[in-house]
Amino acid sequence: MRFSYIAYNLEDGVIKGRVDALDENAARADVVGQGLKLLRISAAKKMPSLEEIFPSIFGVGKAEVVRFARQIATMTASGSNLVNVLEMLQEDTRNSAMSRILTEIHAVLDEGGSFSSALAQHPKVFNPIFVSVVEIGEFTGRLGPSLEQMADILETEQEASQRAMQALMYPMAIMGLSMLTLMVLI
Repeated sequence: MRFSYIAYNLEDGVIKGRVDALDENAARADVVGQGLKLLRISAAKKMPSLEEIFPSIFGVGKAEVVRFARQIATMTASGSNLVNVLEMLQEDTRNSAMSRILTEIHAVLDEGGSFSSALAQHPKVFNPIFVSVVEIGEFTGRLGPSLEQMADILETEQEASQRAMQALMYPMAIMGLSMLTLMVLI
């Protein structure tokens, strides 16, 4: 994590700078270790990514999560190793946000973490129900069928959402044309 600081010493006066550290206490120790008297330290502000600004365009959509769940379910049911499956999916995906998430999940698994805990670190992509189903699948040894069932549920949700949007399109088009007609008449 990056921290911005303001410090001073007798030779240079007031100094502004940045330091990389795990937490604020480590950053403080690093600045003091340079022989500076710390005045203020705070987490450096970073520019938001395109995924954070436009999540509906550059983020991970429900269709991508459904595809992810189906592929993991199919490959683990055939006896493939979860880490190998993640590597294949990472190479296969075209969505940069999903690729980044798969990399982070792979890193957690390499460190000995569970698959469900790795998914839980991405709550904007994997909702708590998804994470719980994966955790139960891991615990019972039936990860493949659990993910297949979750993919079915997510797919049904996505279809219902699309049908609702399609049902709202006609009334919205009529209202828009009515407004346009009213403006022309006025």
